[in-house]
Amino acid sequence: MHLRAFSPPIALLISLVVLAPSHTVANAQATSLEIEELSPFETIDSAVDAGSFGPHVDLSSSGTAAGGGRGGSGVAASGRPPVPRVAQLRGASDAVAEAQASSGVAGDNSRVARLYLLSKNTYRARCLDGSPAGYYLRRGFGSGASNWILILEAGGWCFNAKSCANRAKGPLGSSKQWPPTSNVQYGGVGSTDSAVNPAFHNWNLVLVKYCDGSSFTGGYGKLRANAETGRALYFRGHWNLQGTLQDLLTRHGLNVGKQMLVGGCSAGGVATSIKCDQISRWMANYNVTTKCFMDGGYFPDVVDEDGKWTMRQKVQQMAGVHDMGRTGFNAECKRAMKKTNETWKCFFPEYNLQFARSPMLIVNSLSDYKAISLTLAPRPKGTSDPLLRCLRSSYQSCTPAQVKLLQSFSTKISTSIGKLVKMRSVENEGIQAFTFSQSAHCVVGEEMWQKVQSTAKAFSSVPPPSSSSPSSPPLATSGANGAPLATSFVSWYRS
Repeated sequence: MHLRAFSPPIALLISLVVLAPSHTVANAQATSLEIEELSPFETIDSAVDAGSFGPHVDLSSSGTAAGGGRGGSGVAASGRPPVPRVAQLRGASDAVAEAQASSGVAGDNSRVARLYLLSKNTYRARCLDGSPAGYYLRRGFGSGASNWILILEAGGWCFNAKSCANRAKGPLGSSKQWPPTSNVQYGGVGSTDSAVNPAFHNWNLVLVKYCDGSSFTGGYGKLRANAETGRALYFRGHWNLQGTLQDLLTRHGLNVGKQMLVGGCSAGGVATSIKCDQISRWMANYNVTTKCFMDGGYFPDVVDEDGKWTMRQKVQQMAGVHDMGRTGFNAECKRAMKKTNETWKCFFPEYNLQFARSPMLIVNSLSDYKAISLTLAPRPKGTSDPLLRCLRSSYQSCTPAQVKLLQSFSTKISTSIGKLVKMRSVENEGIQAFTFSQSAHCVVGEEMWQKVQSTAKAFSSVPPPSSSSPSSPPLATSGANGAPLATSFVSWYRS
């Protein structure tokens, strides 16, 4: 793996110092995540969710894990949270997949993923429209049968009740249109082609479906009606992710797994930055080693080209609508930000990763067009922004002012990532970063992960328009010594 120390802000990063080996998170005796979770009996509308939640593992911040429905017996004698016995829920296809996995035969199940919907009463998990949340599982095989990749799906956000009501009509807010099986389109680290993905091609792959619009942070237990549309909405993103993990433990053998790789693209990358510690600490109770990556999820907290805090204001609004601060955020970040009444900051990776403790790889373009369109050049749908036209033209149509603005954006990302790496380096917590200059959004789940290279070329050296062409934008030139992402990613994971 090509390693470089973090260079001055004006430079584009490659990857950043290996700080810690892969490890199971410390304090494995802990029995719950640091989540300030509501009591199920206080938060769930009894008229809608009547009856017991059934067996579940409580992830509250009390330090105990409860099982067996409403009462629970606390921690098992082994020191691990008890795993509910719901093996009777396993389907015939599970048995077939497991038989193939144990025999080392890939079969169709190595490529086809099956949909599992979560019990609304057992897990409190629901999409925005009230339909059950769920996930797709593609079984691993051979040497990868005990290892897991957990992908948190991308899909943007809904910032207010009206936009969430619109989102609830489609597959990003409802499970009603999800097919029972899927050829999960997640290449790169999720590819079943051993030539493309030799390290992870035979691992179990879980795609956690994203239908809450809050990067899996929503903590509002009751129904919330939209006065404009009259639609009742559920904001339970936190419980959708929690329920998925519980279901994997009870139905699919995650509790006897060995390794887990957690990550996501875009909104899924943001979710990973927020949730990695919670997942890692829980899985440590089962001796499952966890590492996380966030891909194209570094949306910076910056003013836009008009001098307004557009993205910040949207996040503040979203935090209130989804009640994100109640259960969704890192507990340490939340405690720190509460002092200044800025809990919403825990949504942004540049803030929440200051308090994270788990191994993390940040993969991000320093000129990510999606991040630029949402933070730097936000415009209503159907309208075009001159800055984005500049970016799409390979900088041929850019004005000097636009070039300066894009340089400032790149510097902001590289500087904030550099600060995180230095901070975590002192604490020896194992953060690294792979950044590159191509204006791309999300590459770990694409076949192009074999081609993307990091670079240390200075952003400030933008050639004049005559020296560039649309096929070779000046800021997309990779350094000669840059390592391909696929190679660096595997080296990072195995370090």
